[in-house]
Amino acid sequence: MFAFLRFVIWTAACIAMGVFFATYEVGGKTPLQYAEQYWKRSAPALPSMDEVVKGGAGGMMDDAKKKLGVHDEKPVEHHTSEDRDAVNRLIAKRSQK
Repeated sequence: MFAFLRFVIWTAACIAMGVFFATYEVGGKTPLQYAEQYWKRSAPALPSMDEVVKGGAGGMMDDAKKKLGVHDEKPVEHHTSEDRDAVNRLIAKRSQK
Protein backbone atom coordinates (compact mmCIF):
# COMPACT_ATOMS: atom_id res chain seq x y z
CA MET A 1 0.00 0.00 0.00
CA PHE A 2 2.86 2.36 0.84
CA ALA A 3 4.47 1.76 -2.56
CA PHE A 4 1.26 2.74 -4.34
CA LEU A 5 0.93 5.88 -2.22
CA ARG A 6 4.54 6.83 -2.96
CA PHE A 7 3.88 6.30 -6.71
CA VAL A 8 0.82 8.57 -6.60
CA ILE A 9 2.70 11.30 -4.73
CA TRP A 10 5.65 11.25 -7.13
CA THR A 11 3.31 11.26 -10.14
CA ALA A 12 1.40 14.24 -8.77
CA ALA A 13 4.68 16.09 -8.07
CA CYS A 14 5.92 15.50 -11.62
CA ILE A 15 2.64 16.66 -13.13
CA ALA A 16 2.64 19.78 -10.92
CA MET A 17 6.23 20.56 -11.95
CA GLY A 18 5.29 20.15 -15.64
CA VAL A 19 2.34 22.49 -15.26
CA PHE A 20 4.58 25.01 -13.50
CA PHE A 21 7.21 24.88 -16.28
CA ALA A 22 4.56 25.28 -18.97
CA THR A 23 2.48 28.09 -17.44
CA TYR A 24 4.35 30.18 -14.85
CA GLU A 25 6.11 33.19 -16.41
CA VAL A 26 9.58 34.26 -15.30
CA GLY A 27 10.81 37.44 -16.97
CA GLY A 28 8.01 37.39 -19.56
CA LYS A 29 8.59 33.80 -20.70
CA THR A 30 7.84 30.40 -19.26
CA PRO A 31 10.72 28.12 -18.26
CA LEU A 32 9.67 25.84 -21.10
CA GLN A 33 10.11 28.69 -23.60
CA TYR A 34 13.57 29.41 -22.17
CA ALA A 35 14.51 25.75 -22.55
CA GLU A 36 13.24 25.65 -26.16
CA GLN A 37 15.18 28.82 -26.98
CA TYR A 38 18.37 27.37 -25.48
CA TRP A 39 17.85 24.08 -27.32
CA LYS A 40 17.49 25.84 -30.69
CA ARG A 41 20.71 27.80 -30.12
CA SER A 42 22.80 24.85 -28.97
CA ALA A 43 21.45 22.02 -31.16
CA PRO A 44 23.68 20.98 -34.09
CA ALA A 45 22.59 22.13 -37.53
CA LEU A 46 21.02 19.26 -39.44
CA PRO A 47 20.54 19.29 -43.21
CA SER A 48 17.04 20.15 -44.38
CA MET A 49 14.92 17.61 -46.21
CA ASP A 50 15.43 19.52 -49.47
CA GLU A 51 19.20 19.16 -49.15
CA VAL A 52 18.87 15.46 -48.38
CA VAL A 53 16.55 14.85 -51.34
CA LYS A 54 18.63 16.91 -53.79
CA GLY A 55 21.93 15.40 -52.67
CA GLY A 56 20.48 11.93 -52.41
CA ALA A 57 21.49 9.22 -50.04
CA GLY A 58 24.22 8.08 -52.41
CA GLY A 59 26.01 11.40 -52.12
CA MET A 60 25.82 11.23 -48.35
CA MET A 61 27.25 7.71 -48.39
CA ASP A 62 30.14 8.81 -50.61
CA ASP A 63 30.91 11.70 -48.27
CA ALA A 64 30.84 9.39 -45.26
CA LYS A 65 33.15 6.91 -46.98
CA LYS A 66 35.59 9.69 -47.85
CA LYS A 67 35.65 10.89 -44.25
CA LEU A 68 36.16 7.38 -42.93
CA GLY A 69 38.80 6.53 -45.52
CA VAL A 70 36.89 3.56 -46.96
CA HIS A 71 37.81 2.70 -50.54
CA ASP A 72 35.85 0.51 -52.94
CA GLU A 73 38.92 -0.67 -54.80
CA LYS A 74 39.10 -4.36 -55.61
CA PRO A 75 41.99 -6.24 -54.02
CA VAL A 76 44.97 -6.99 -56.22
CA GLU A 77 45.82 -10.65 -56.71
CA HIS A 78 49.24 -11.45 -55.27
CA HIS A 79 49.53 -15.06 -56.44
CA THR A 80 52.18 -16.13 -58.91
CA SER A 81 51.52 -18.41 -61.85
CA GLU A 82 53.33 -21.21 -59.98
CA ASP A 83 50.90 -20.88 -57.07
CA ARG A 84 47.92 -21.07 -59.45
CA ASP A 85 49.40 -24.13 -61.14
CA ALA A 86 49.90 -25.84 -57.77
CA VAL A 87 46.29 -25.13 -56.78
CA ASN A 88 45.04 -26.43 -60.13
CA ARG A 89 47.03 -29.65 -59.64
CA LEU A 90 45.52 -30.15 -56.19
CA ILE A 91 42.02 -29.59 -57.54
CA ALA A 92 42.67 -32.03 -60.37
CA LYS A 93 43.87 -34.70 -57.93
CA ARG A 94 40.82 -34.26 -55.69
CA SER A 95 38.35 -34.30 -58.57
CA GLN A 96 39.75 -37.62 -59.93
CA LYS A 97 38.97 -39.51 -56.73
